[in-house]
Amino acid sequence: MRLMKRLSFNGLIQKRILLIAIATIIMLAFGSAAFIQLNGANHPTSAKAAAANPQASVDPTAQNPTQTPSKDNPAPSTDKPPLTLEAPSIENEASTTAFSILNETICISPDTEHQWATVVEALDTDKISVEIDGELHTVRFIGIDTHVDDEKVREDVLSANEFLVGKKVALIADGPDQDPEGNLHRYVFTENTFVNLALLQRGWASVQDTSTDFVCSEIFRETQETAQLQEVGIWEPLIPGGWRAWPVIPEISETALDIYLRGLENGTNPKLFTIIGDCQNIPGGSLFRKVNWEDFSLPPEFEYLQPTVENFQSIWSREPITVDGGFIPASMFSTYWTDTDRCNPTETPLECEFRQNNASILIISIGSDQKPGTEDDFDRYMRKIVDYSIEKHVLPILATDAYATAEGFPLNQIMAQIAYDYDIPLWNFWAAVQDLPNHGLKEDNFHISAEAFAIKRITGIQILHAVLTAAQE
Repeated sequence: MRLMKRLSFNGLIQKRILLIAIATIIMLAFGSAAFIQLNGANHPTSAKAAAANPQASVDPTAQNPTQTPSKDNPAPSTDKPPLTLEAPSIENEASTTAFSILNETICISPDTEHQWATVVEALDTDKISVEIDGELHTVRFIGIDTHVDDEKVREDVLSANEFLVGKKVALIADGPDQDPEGNLHRYVFTENTFVNLALLQRGWASVQDTSTDFVCSEIFRETQETAQLQEVGIWEPLIPGGWRAWPVIPEISETALDIYLRGLENGTNPKLFTIIGDCQNIPGGSLFRKVNWEDFSLPPEFEYLQPTVENFQSIWSREPITVDGGFIPASMFSTYWTDTDRCNPTETPLECEFRQNNASILIISIGSDQKPGTEDDFDRYMRKIVDYSIEKHVLPILATDAYATAEGFPLNQIMAQIAYDYDIPLWNFWAAVQDLPNHGLKEDNFHISAEAFAIKRITGIQILHAVLTAAQE
């Protein structure tokens, strides 16, 4: 009897264990189905389909695929980017229905053909290596410029591109099929991310300066404007990569003020400044000499600058030794360029200028004659000028240029980086003239216009005023 009860009891336990196991399997099945549904995946119908649809992972560049930013519909918050899945295993298919984002991106027509590729390697901030039909190709992102000197932003972009490695992507051509180096020009899409657009949204790229009017050019520009307003990525205030958004007249930092005040303590003259400049600053095209200063009067809205004009009245029309046509930063340290009528032949132009003019402020407005491809030399000699000036207790102020010696204004970027590294003022003249016809340049796209000179004169007085005001506070 006891044996029968024991057997019945054991059978009951076995039945309960069986029921619990069945319930667990059912719960896991429902849980798996719910997970797949939340992540936007179709339930696989076979072991092969399941293997082709791996678990979702977070895409650092992903944006809400149903909202393309515009002026009326700004970029959504990127605090919680949506999940990104691998693309379906479909090769050489022209249909755009596989990735829903292709139909949801307003600048892409639903019937636009695309090709599938697998990302093999992230080559640079704007290039990836992909495999198409068993062949390797290099793809460059259409319409954006990701070449930024800000190291943090560069690392962010590289990290985002490396996330694409191993993923299926859809590629869409627009405009020239290849760039001069033979790289494919493409829009790049993951299942729910328009990669080119996402880099602009995060402020990790700027709209490429190009004469080609791509179909997504307008939405790219609007997206960049939104990123600038949100001050993200390269548009974050006072990050060198975002120098375009820096104010025309900066605040004078404690470091800069200390250089200026220390100079006054060591005998520099608060009523004198000097200039390092090129052909944009000589007579007939000068920074401050293009007017008769004895008859000059400020516009009513700038009358507050009158004390500054009067403070420097003895220096406005002086021609510095360190200003001449063809000057580049390296010229400041070569006796070949020394004006022997005013200097000792063994002096460099910079040494002679500092000896003759006991200035408290040095404005560095130079770069138009620097040859493309010599940016490293420009950086080295600009830093040498800044070091020399600080050593002499003279406050250096860097001025961006309206003219670009190369695409992307690399010299302005260098000046922003130097200003950032030394914590000295950057007078962003480039930003001051962007709303003028041809961005303040004449038809030759080199010399600045009369309107730009007027702005240069006023903003130049403003930067001097900012220094004097900071010293009085």
